[in-house]
Amino acid sequence: MDVCSGSETTLNANCVTISHDKANCVTISCDEANYVTISYDEANYVTKSDDNAYYVTISDDEANYVTISNDEANYVTIFDDEANYVTISYDEANYVTISDYEANYVTTSYDEANYVTIADDKANYLTISYDEANYVTISDDKANCITISHDINQISKSQKF
Repeated sequence: MDVCSGSETTLNANCVTISHDKANCVTISCDEANYVTISYDEANYVTKSDDNAYYVTISDDEANYVTISNDEANYVTIFDDEANYVTISYDEANYVTISDYEANYVTTSYDEANYVTIADDKANYLTISYDEANYVTISDDKANCITISHDINQISKSQKF
């Protein structure tokens, strides 16, 4: 159900719509050249978006859910909820992802030229990997088992303790 029914203004060359209802829901939209939307609801939900050249979205609800995204040239996403889950990602030239939730699970990854992944969960499981030119994997679990491996271009080595 659309609760944002209210006053509306339309301009031919620069379309702007503003609506306001009893739930304090506000929507502002502009034309395709500079598209902006801001909305609020009873849970204090906020959304902001810009055009394709500089796309940004910010949302916040009762669970403190926050998302920020930019355009493809500099793509960034930040997500935070009640479990303190955080994700940050960048474009393909410098791709980075970081996540953290209740189990303290963390993941970091980079692009193919310098690929790195780090994971840590309740079992203290840690993994670090690099690209094929310098492939390295380190793991540690409850049994304190550690494995280090290199690719076939280097001296093959695996250690378990």
